[in-house]
Amino acid sequence: MKMFFRRFIPPPKNGSRINELLITGGIAACLILPSMYTIQKYLGSVATCIFVAIGFVIVFFTCTIGMKIALAKISKRMSLAISAAIFTASIILFALIYPFADSGAIGGGSDRDDALNVAATELVNQRYPYTQTTYLGNPITPFPGSVILSLPFVLLGTSAYQNLFWIAAGYLAVWKFLNDSRFALVFLIAITLTPVTLQQLTTGGDLVTNALYVIVPIVILLDLTSSKSYKLKHTIPFAILLGVSLSSRSNYLLLFPLLLGLSLYCHHWKTALVYLFIPLLTFIAITIPFYISDTESFSPIHTISKFSQINEVLPLGTIIVPASCLVITLLLARSNKACSEVKFFRDVSISQACLVLPFGILLSIQSAAVDVSISEFGIVSLCFGVIGYLKYVRMRNAFTVPS
Repeated sequence: MKMFFRRFIPPPKNGSRINELLITGGIAACLILPSMYTIQKYLGSVATCIFVAIGFVIVFFTCTIGMKIALAKISKRMSLAISAAIFTASIILFALIYPFADSGAIGGGSDRDDALNVAATELVNQRYPYTQTTYLGNPITPFPGSVILSLPFVLLGTSAYQNLFWIAAGYLAVWKFLNDSRFALVFLIAITLTPVTLQQLTTGGDLVTNALYVIVPIVILLDLTSSKSYKLKHTIPFAILLGVSLSSRSNYLLLFPLLLGLSLYCHHWKTALVYLFIPLLTFIAITIPFYISDTESFSPIHTISKFSQINEVLPLGTIIVPASCLVITLLLARSNKACSEVKFFRDVSISQACLVLPFGILLSIQSAAVDVSISEFGIVSLCFGVIGYLKYVRMRNAFTVPS
């Protein structure tokens, strides 16, 4: 038994045990905490506490022992078969449950898909997309980039189809980035089998898709620019896609300082062009025209009002919290002078968590009860955190894997 553990868990070097615990705790938080609202909504607060406690134990075991054993035993061919089975199950689950969830027969449904359907339909008919509301009477909250990216799927029937497409695209992009189908399988499991993702998939919500279509161009750009002989023309389409993707929700504005960090410290004008200037110009070109066309009706800006109750606990909280997150993000960007991909993904995850956690705490204080409704927005931290962790494990190469 002792030799068994030594095979998969090499004796730590000085100080590395604390680092391992911090990394494991961080990835556990990324995987578990975003699903708290989903569990609370369907099973109650007690089940949520049990889920968090058991979830942390499972993730700790998986990260320290389980994943290394699995990766050492699973062949690439087997990983492809498992991935295909998971994706097939996702399609079946969507086909069986989404129609009932969309009708409100299961769990009350969601109007996130309806928001994109309405906005995209208005855009196709050459009308301003933000004057309408969803069937629940809520304003259209996604930014223009999100509406544009949903157009093909709305034309096919519903924006909910984009979840399946972007899960597959995310899997393939991570596979190419990490150059191993087994790591892509782990990523696929993380983004499809967590409760928050299952809930988004079956109700047509776009939070997972939001995170994935931001991640896909980033990992492709990182993969392309890792070669010194890469050609600029091959990166421009993905830089444009990144700019469109960032124009989806306001929280993605925090990615620009981290992309700026990559641009400054990689010491090449082409890198600055594809990571910052093209995405930024694309973001501006897509977002600003919609905003200036009808400032009063541009509902994505006004959605901040739904968090205005935190001002009762922290005066000017809706300004102080985002400003504090921006400062933290700038410090994180400044610290990554080595252009480490692992640190970049970690920093994005931390930056997004710094936006979600304070709002959750302040909302709980304001309502005098534990309010985890905002936790599902932690799906961004989940996706970026998992990729960063897998890249870290890949770089360590602490175990052998069969071909």
